[in-house]
Amino acid sequence: MGNKNYLEDTLAAVNQNLKEKDYWHDKLSGSLPESRIPYDYRKTDPGKYNLASMEFLFQGEVFSKLMVLSKGSDYTLNIVLAAALVILLHRYTNHKDIIIGATIYRQENGGEFLNTVLPLRNLIKVGMTFKELLLEVRETIIEASENQNYPILRLCHNRTLETAILLENIHERRFLKPVQPGIIFYCRKTNDSVSVILEYNAYLYPQATLQRISKHYFNLVDQAV
Repeated sequence: MGNKNYLEDTLAAVNQNLKEKDYWHDKLSGSLPESRIPYDYRKTDPGKYNLASMEFLFQGEVFSKLMVLSKGSDYTLNIVLAAALVILLHRYTNHKDIIIGATIYRQENGGEFLNTVLPLRNLIKVGMTFKELLLEVRETIIEASENQNYPILRLCHNRTLETAILLENIHERRFLKPVQPGIIFYCRKTNDSVSVILEYNAYLYPQATLQRISKHYFNLVDQAV
């Protein structure tokens, strides 16, 4: 009986590995877009990084509407914030094919993981409503999470993950360590607000650009809710 269970578990693991491999090879096929805010400064040294940050808040009426839309769920809130970022990048790049970086969810068990970074690829279609995009981003996040145990960085490079978003309530910042995005939208929900800390490479962007980005992102979320 023990041998039978072992063989069944092994076969299930092999099938899951093949499933995840097929998913990511299909999801990351073709030419991968660089979904990033255009640099203000020329990127002369890929390894050069000067961390800077600025913060803004969703509070008051906007926060209340965010909570209604997300039904108080951190996971749904993350989908809303990610969808708004997809639109932001679409408007800055004029590209319909957008990839944003995220991490796997917080894990109950510690230790090392085969993969901690998830590229979330979404396609904006002509005439698409925000609700339709929300449903697509939701499906993308669910599928990526279901296939998270694959060495994804073999299929994409750091330039593919130039923009990332995390919600501290369900993600861990350390899981993003394998990549170094130019801008990270690091969000945190409290009882009366959602704060967004924009962590960015000051060798690529001045503070004025991040102030403009934060205003545009705030307006997008405000309009969406």
